Amino acid sequence: MGTRFFFVGATLVAFLVATLVWVAPIVPVLGTAYLQPFQKVPALAQADVLLTSWMLAWGSHALRTDPLGVYHANIFHPLPWTFAFSENLLAGALLILPVDVVWRNPTLDHNVLLIASCVLSGAGTAFLVRELGAAWPGAWLAGAIVAFAPLRFGTIGHVQGLSAHWMPFALLAVHRCLRRGRGALAVAITVLLVSLSSVYYAYFFLLALAVFVPAHWLLGGAAAPGGRARAIAGIAAAAAATALLLVPYLFARDMYAFGRDAGEAWFMAARISNYLGVVVDPLGYVQQRYAMNEAGTWLLGLGTLAFMVVGVAAGAPRGGRRTSTAYLIMGIALALVSMGPLIEWQMVTATRVPGPWNVFAAVVPGFGALRVPMRASTVALLAAGVPSDPARAARARRMARTAVLIGLLVVGVLESWRAPFTIFTVPWATFGVAPVHRWLAAQPGREAVLEMPVGVFAWDAEWMVMSAAHWRPLVNGYSGFTPTMSFFRGFMFAFPSPPTIRLLHDLGVRWVVLHPRRMHPAQGALCDPEPPPFPPFVDRVYRDDGSCVFEVKSAPPPAPTPPDRPVSLADATLTTSSGEHPAAAHDGRLETHWVETVNPMTESWLQLDLPAAPTISRLVLQLGPHFGEYMRQWRIDTSLDGVTWQAAAVERNGTPPLVQLRTDPARLTQELRLPIATAAKHVRVVRPPSDNLLASMDVWPNWTRWGMHEIQVFEAAP
Repeated sequence: MGTRFFFVGATLVAFLVATLVWVAPIVPVLGTAYLQPFQKVPALAQADVLLTSWMLAWGSHALRTDPLGVYHANIFHPLPWTFAFSENLLAGALLILPVDVVWRNPTLDHNVLLIASCVLSGAGTAFLVRELGAAWPGAWLAGAIVAFAPLRFGTIGHVQGLSAHWMPFALLAVHRCLRRGRGALAVAITVLLVSLSSVYYAYFFLLALAVFVPAHWLLGGAAAPGGRARAIAGIAAAAAATALLLVPYLFARDMYAFGRDAGEAWFMAARISNYLGVVVDPLGYVQQRYAMNEAGTWLLGLGTLAFMVVGVAAGAPRGGRRTSTAYLIMGIALALVSMGPLIEWQMVTATRVPGPWNVFAAVVPGFGALRVPMRASTVALLAAGVPSDPARAARARRMARTAVLIGLLVVGVLESWRAPFTIFTVPWATFGVAPVHRWLAAQPGREAVLEMPVGVFAWDAEWMVMSAAHWRPLVNGYSGFTPTMSFFRGFMFAFPSPPTIRLLHDLGVRWVVLHPRRMHPAQGALCDPEPPPFPPFVDRVYRDDGSCVFEVKSAPPPAPTPPDRPVSLADATLTTSSGEHPAAAHDGRLETHWVETVNPMTESWLQLDLPAAPTISRLVLQLGPHFGEYMRQWRIDTSLDGVTWQAAAVERNGTPPLVQLRTDPARLTQELRLPIATAAKHVRVVRPPSDNLLASMDVWPNWTRWGMHEIQVFEAAP
């Protein structure tokens, strides 16, 4: 018992020291900076680390104040389920909760989890290898290979990708349950911790266990009476709990029409060369070992490959070749999954075959929304070195123990070596929480905040982190999906015009924070000591050298609209550009639903052919609860003869049904108004193609389908 505790303590201390050496540049600035693999850190990478910092801070805050409301995060007000727009990192939030309670610093939360992930990954792997009968040198080498792999260098800015540290503990629990015949609860808890560490690993690790446990059984692996059944029961309980906790992702997917293009998964997938390229081109491995992103990293070094070969050949000290072969099968299965939709030697090669990714994306709910298949390689790498013990194998062959230990040390150092890190210092490092956010925290009430400029992802991510000072609802947001940011970016450029004030008032936004140095001079002038006149419905209530705050006190009345009346569609005919007959769009039933996939490269339309030619004033699309199907960009074409068409209305920044989302979320509508009422017998609602994908790049990833439950047509009243 004493030896076991000594090994546990020594291993934890060893990996803590090794981790602090490996991440040494960040140690003096844990609360004010981030590690990055890039020499020049791009804005997107900066936004990503701020996003994960906010995730951890929000998760920690919500778990101790309102755990049932954790998925209704404070960003993208007034949208619900916004924590399901990306990872939730709930296990990470639990791990850093004491740190967040004491220091309330999202950057510190992020870096503490980064260090903990390295320590726990290395120590946990060592404990697992030790459980399989290895001596401590082999166990420590396996831990070093897993904790400091090249993939973790490329992933250093994505703590959700690093958060695989509970995997070896879960496998350890499975092995002990198999060996002792008890321990189902430990299996369930550790597997659940893996699932709550990353949505990716919820899928990939459960898939790995679904391969490993049957393989271990079919190969004749030893198990105590009842051990295998209890292990499966623990895994099943964790899978059921995971499914329950991921239900909000299904709600968000259906409500906002979220989805991923298969091309993203192909682009962010591993290739065979990532695993075996070192055999073909060892010099290239030495020269280009570290890529600047997850998808380009060389995954296996010569030392790791040798370690894996020894493990399979010699077998695990406890369990023999049956156990090592089960791990090999699991590793190969997850390596194939990591290659995404197409298995190929390198990107864009002539020889390629479809991968198992396509099957899982078709049959497993939510699997197709994972856009980085490469992260499955984390499980494959864990499987690569676990079952071997080079030191014990060497002794069996009467090799010199000292030589073997030196060899293991050399392999460990070479496999753990990294390229230099870059430090990205947060903009508020010198002054801490900005005075304006401290002022907001001191104000009574919980009304929402909008920070301007809005819709710029790097700054939105900054405002999110700063919201940890007050945790008020925030209109701004940056995440895996950003369904309203393109709208607010265009619409709020006119602040403080009456329409903008009206919308903010109706959305419950009380505070508008302006950062003039980042804004157009005309808007930034609102923060001048002597500002230009602004409407009576808002008042400037705070100002400092870098910002000012306007309070929305009331709203101007809506602009009057000409009277109109509905047009009967009983005898109308509907057609679409795809040739489909959209009967559900005008059958008078809100239960039915017509929908079409959005392709930004092509135009699509829905056409109404009316028996007469009313003077059309507007169209109303009944969206039901499907917020994500509202028209971001639209055009109304009209015709009297069905041959000659003219554009009667064009909108490049369609207004989402945000106000209705607060009042009647099950019956959302979008109004498409013609500026001049137009006589027409044929009307088309057109979804135009993109004329500049780069300029509207945040529109199309957030708009996968458009549709409606019913369409209504109104004509000008006489």
